[in-house]
Amino acid sequence: MILQTAIDWIYIVPEGIRYMTKYVKEKYGNAPIIITENGVVDANNYTLPISKAVQDYQRIRYHRLHLASLLKAIKDGVDVQGYLIWSLFDNFEWNDGYTYRFGLNYIDYKHGLTRYPKYSALWLKKFLQKQSSSNRGYSPM
Repeated sequence: MILQTAIDWIYIVPEGIRYMTKYVKEKYGNAPIIITENGVVDANNYTLPISKAVQDYQRIRYHRLHLASLLKAIKDGVDVQGYLIWSLFDNFEWNDGYTYRFGLNYIDYKHGLTRYPKYSALWLKKFLQKQSSSNRGYSPM
């Protein structure tokens, strides 16, 4: 499955994270892997009210699919030790300024930089709480 994002050269390919981590495992002897800056972009539509702008269903789908693919890689024996989402907040992108939004939290640039959790932030919180409660008593050490 390949999906388009708001930036024409960035595609969503959840299976890619599994293939790449398996490649690293095979090529480098299962070196520990930490995924950094994995996220998806939305266009910054200034005409949307904040109540609509925080409804980032594509970002939820993106991370759900990527984490599911990453879990398959882990079951394949890949030593994945971390997964960091890009980005916690909407931010300034060097090439594009404030044209795009990558964050789990919406920044209202027009009204004092007020922060609002997007639906993806709330989804991630529930996801982590569910994982935490299902792993009680588990210690990786």
